[in-house]
Amino acid sequence: MREASDDFIKICFNNGMLRNKTVKNLDSVRALTHPLRQKILGLLIDDPLTIRELAEKLGTKVHPLYHHVRVLHDSGMIRVVSRRQTRGAVERRYRATASSFSVSPAAVLASPDQRKTGARLAGIAGEMAAGAVSEIRRQGDRILADAREGKTPLVSQVRVRGSKAEVDALRDQIHQLLDAFQRQGCNQGCDEYELTLFFYPRRES
Repeated sequence: MREASDDFIKICFNNGMLRNKTVKNLDSVRALTHPLRQKILGLLIDDPLTIRELAEKLGTKVHPLYHHVRVLHDSGMIRVVSRRQTRGAVERRYRATASSFSVSPAAVLASPDQRKTGARLAGIAGEMAAGAVSEIRRQGDRILADAREGKTPLVSQVRVRGSKAEVDALRDQIHQLLDAFQRQGCNQGCDEYELTLFFYPRRES
């Protein structure tokens, strides 16, 4: 099992598979940051599905999904597991290739233009944050219902002080806790929650 500190970016889906795939470049990570592609990938981790079945589960039209499925397939996030001839066309059934996806520092540092890479990393982080905000807005009524029941805060922002080694150890502990939680699974009354973490150094202005 990879140590958490070996991952520069990691996106996990909880379904019990817990197989990690290391992607080769930032373009592949960018394929994951779109909220609809994350939903598609989450469904394809649970079950192999056709694009038509995906559309039914997502409550959307079929045509827009072709582009997103192609992006995920070209990035190696999903694969075709079966083909069936139907009415003169080939119907493909897709499945996710892993339940977590990570980028190693080597893939990031291999870029010859580090300034441009830094901007792309910031863009990826921004897209992830925007996706989380969009989902929070969509789930507003449910969030308020949870708040009335006295559940945990929706947003927590914590500043910590420590050496790089100490903060790396903290990040490892959080990832290990999340891995353990994913492995234990859920038996009944299960809801899905999303946790988005950003670890970054602060610089005094």
